[in-house]
Amino acid sequence: MKDECRSEISFSDAPSSVDQVSLTCTGIQTAISTSGTGAFGNVIVGNVGGTNTITVTNNGTDDLTIGTIVQTGEDTEQFIISNNDCDSQVLVPTDSCTFDVTFHPLEGGAFNSSILIPNNSATPSVSIGLTGTGIVPGRGLLQIKTDVLDFDLEVGTSLSQSTTLTNVGNGDVTINALTLEGDSNFTQTNDCDGVTLAAGETCTITATFDAGDTAGNFNAVVSIDSSPGSLDFLVLLGSALLDDDTPDSGGCSFQGAAGGVSYAATWLLILPVAAIGFIRRRSK
Repeated sequence: MKDECRSEISFSDAPSSVDQVSLTCTGIQTAISTSGTGAFGNVIVGNVGGTNTITVTNNGTDDLTIGTIVQTGEDTEQFIISNNDCDSQVLVPTDSCTFDVTFHPLEGGAFNSSILIPNNSATPSVSIGLTGTGIVPGRGLLQIKTDVLDFDLEVGTSLSQSTTLTNVGNGDVTINALTLEGDSNFTQTNDCDGVTLAAGETCTITATFDAGDTAGNFNAVVSIDSSPGSLDFLVLLGSALLDDDTPDSGGCSFQGAAGGVSYAATWLLILPVAAIGFIRRRSK
């Protein structure tokens, strides 16, 4: 904020007069507002969602300087900024600029990104959220947003983490059963089992890891059987650490039957991890 001030000084030579100085100031500030939405809803994979125009307005009383608009987040490749006349602009009060955003899903799934608008106002980095779901044409298709949940806890503590299942097709998907196999330190709850998801609908799996009273590494898998026929996996990894333990990267260990995983279940553990391509395991 800046101040513009005007002073008025009055003098008098009268014996009883008091010299007066009055000071009047008017505050000048930069302020920014945006209009338009970054929500695109469901769009068929390979198509382009409707263009959303974002308007940036200087609703302050001083010039507003816009920096370079950038996109951030996991799914930046799914959204495109175009027709951008805001970058490096100086907007006088009440003036505005615009840019367009489109959603073009390259694959099925729910996607999120953000647009940051740097500027010299009291809100120096305005953020606009972008959301959209890519729909696979012709059938229902289940997708796990996060297919590995990794826990590193001190012995005697527990923690829950969640992931979302989304029907990224344009037909129904029925989730027939969710089965947890692996170390008993893991439990799971969900609102998915036996549910039929329409296109774009979601349900949630919550896994809890109890570090127990013994340090070590633990593993489990939630297998997700759905129709149309598919078998998906949620891999659960846990480390129980003593107070003076420091987790470090590298290594991976699936326990055999003595650790609570059957020979058949061991293959269920190995196959999804191999499909993922890596496993974030801590070895002590």
